[in-house]
Amino acid sequence: MLIHRVLTALAAVPIILAAVWFGPPWITALAGVAAVIGVWESYRLYPQGVAQGSGISVKGLPAPLGAIWSAALVLAGELAATPYDFAKTALAICVAGSIVGGLWMIAAWRGKRPALAAAWLYLTPMYVGGALACAVALRGIESVSDSPALWQLDGMGIGLWWLLLAILAVYAADTAAYFVGRLIGSRRMAPNISPGKTWEGAAGGLVGAVIVALALGTVSPLSLEVWQAAVTGVILGVVSPAGDLMESKVKRWAGVKDSGSIFPGHGGMLDRLDSLLPSFIVVYVMAVVFTAAN
Repeated sequence: MLIHRVLTALAAVPIILAAVWFGPPWITALAGVAAVIGVWESYRLYPQGVAQGSGISVKGLPAPLGAIWSAALVLAGELAATPYDFAKTALAICVAGSIVGGLWMIAAWRGKRPALAAAWLYLTPMYVGGALACAVALRGIESVSDSPALWQLDGMGIGLWWLLLAILAVYAADTAAYFVGRLIGSRRMAPNISPGKTWEGAAGGLVGAVIVALALGTVSPLSLEVWQAAVTGVILGVVSPAGDLMESKVKRWAGVKDSGSIFPGHGGMLDRLDSLLPSFIVVYVMAVVFTAAN
């Protein structure tokens, strides 16, 4: 299992970093594939059940609709010229997807709890596709600070550094939480959801996220104020484990250990994105706010 995890990480990490570095269309393609697979995994987690009073098996949620919906959001993240354009386009896509989804629910859904099924149908592409769209839109931010920086590269907008900050801070939080939790963790954070998580590990993860945010935020072309970098690290140190716990709760409800098996030793796509998805949303919002302020 450990060998599988190491080999998978060695193969996946260079691909991710290369896509981030070179930007569109590579990052858009990677995010689009991740969104489609993530939505497909989420829809598979929803129990199919039986039709009310008939005993007939009910088919699952429509994966093609979710795939198109989430991929359209990712594409909107690349094509939008401004955050305002991105918000308008994303809203229009979600309205259209909701209308089509509502028609599908009326015509095809015969299972129990239609409200829960509809919520699952709508929220999955909005969350997964929207978060990855924020990552793509984040990479497209081109404004460059006039402040001197250690790693100034011609032609590279600050979106690259914001996205690297998000990814590296989350990875630092996950790694620090794991090792601190293994060494001194004793107080369980959520034993019924994720028994391995401890408050000591969460504190270590928070410190790890703050350290990376301070280091990258102040010496890169972001040229953030110390308080801005620290706040970014603290928020990522909180939302990162929250995303992990949320996905763990969904898997507990569905009665599965992993969302899928696409990554040997790591589980499914959602298992790899659980901490990153809310982090992308938060960092995109902070990047827009801090860039406008500067």
